[in-house]
Amino acid sequence: MGDIYNEYLTLLTDLGRTLSQLTEATEKKIDATKADDLQKLDQCIKQEQVLSLSLRSIEKKQSDYLARMGLEGVPLSGLSAHYPQQLRALAQKKAEEVRQIYDRYVSASQAARMIMESTLHQIDVMLIRAEAEAEAAKQAPGKSPMKADIRA
Repeated sequence: MGDIYNEYLTLLTDLGRTLSQLTEATEKKIDATKADDLQKLDQCIKQEQVLSLSLRSIEKKQSDYLARMGLEGVPLSGLSAHYPQQLRALAQKKAEEVRQIYDRYVSASQAARMIMESTLHQIDVMLIRAEAEAEAAKQAPGKSPMKADIRA
């Protein structure tokens, strides 16, 4: 029976590693957005998608383990109380590590969302201005922005 508890702790380690990788990808996405590097941004988004699939797989395994241990519905913070005595300290440590890593991911994710939304707003403003300038150029008779007066 102790094996399943150790296996679950290994799964928590995998979860923490994947969340750390997701945090790194998110931080790189922030840098790419700030640098207006669309290729790097695209790579970061693709990496996030791959890591999200990994997270789904870990969540499925996590649900299976919790069901097998009879701990469905037990939050990660309360997990160690349900562990065998000899593994409680380790379970508490792993749960806290995962929570801290998750908190860092949430923080990076919120920052990325704000920066992306700000950048999209700036793009919207530029497009509106460009459309207004194009419309003004159409309505101004005899003044074409594409033709130069070479009669000088």
